[in-house]
Amino acid sequence: MSLAATDLGILKNAGAGATINGDDTAKVRSESVFTHLINLRDSLLSNDERGITFAGGDIEQDVDAVVRARADIGARAQRVERQQTRSEDLSVAELTLLSELQDADFTEAITRFQQLQLQLQATMQAGAQTQQLSFLNFLR
Repeated sequence: MSLAATDLGILKNAGAGATINGDDTAKVRSESVFTHLINLRDSLLSNDERGITFAGGDIEQDVDAVVRARADIGARAQRVERQQTRSEDLSVAELTLLSELQDADFTEAITRFQQLQLQLQATMQAGAQTQQLSFLNFLR
């Protein structure tokens, strides 16, 4: 059985005379979850099985779109939280470093710097001497 006459809205008087009267079945509405729910309601009230099937499919697509949107929002919110935490950690580290610099004893800092510089020079000299050894010198 063809549903063409039903879809065109001329099923009521198909084949009756030379004039064809019909109903407007192509209602102009913007597609949204609300229009899909209205279509489902109208189909349920008129006991239209095809309409119920179409509206159910549209509502399933709407549910999928909502799930995707929630996932996207959740991912963005998580990124924002991580960035806020990182920003707070950097701020605390900056304040700690600034406090240490303000409280530093310059004499102690200079002495420590000179010790570290001597350690670096000694390490570099030991490394240079090790590189000058040949394989035979190394085996002795």
